[in-house]
Amino acid sequence: MYIKNTNVHEVYFKNKVLLVNLNNGQWVRTSRKYFEVLNKLVESN
Repeated sequence: MYIKNTNVHEVYFKNKVLLVNLNNGQWVRTSRKYFEVLNKLVESN
């Protein structure tokens, strides 16, 4: 699973909570379910 969006540098899976490291160094905590929905939206565009 991955995000094509160039704003995402790295994605870490831990206990179903995702840590997304953006290119600007900001860490975003999000749920796996939300990530999957976001990923589908990105792939569909």
